[in-house]
Amino acid sequence: MKVNFYIADEIRQEASGKQMLLGFYADYVLIVNIPKNAPDNTHAVQLEKLTLLLNISDFGNNSDNLSSSLQLFGPDNKALGDVQQLPATKAVSTNQSINYVVEIKPFVINSEGGYKLTMTVTDTKTSHAEKFDFEFFIRYNFI
Repeated sequence: MKVNFYIADEIRQEASGKQMLLGFYADYVLIVNIPKNAPDNTHAVQLEKLTLLLNISDFGNNSDNLSSSLQLFGPDNKALGDVQQLPATKAVSTNQSINYVVEIKPFVINSEGGYKLTMTVTDTKTSHAEKFDFEFFIRYNFI
């Protein structure tokens, strides 16, 4: 099984089923502008939303039901919110994939650094679980 991770300001599904990424962060780095005169302890920023696309493919011969969950961690490795369950789905044929679009609204940034998204995909028939970790970065730009 393979999972790809994409991050953007917004992701829309076209009528054809294709995903359109707007404000795509190709290098997984979000630059957040902070006023130079902001006190050092007030660098918390809130984005209206942050949108994630998780694409699952390469199922092999697996056709059992899949259960997936997400957990987001901040630069201090502390969990940001609860584990989020994604809708259960059935694995598809080897030449197809499953897309999950997840919006974090609002996305509160308390500090710059590396953020980690952990996705766990479980075959509900065999209870076999695979864990996938994805990292993106927040950098401050003082203006």
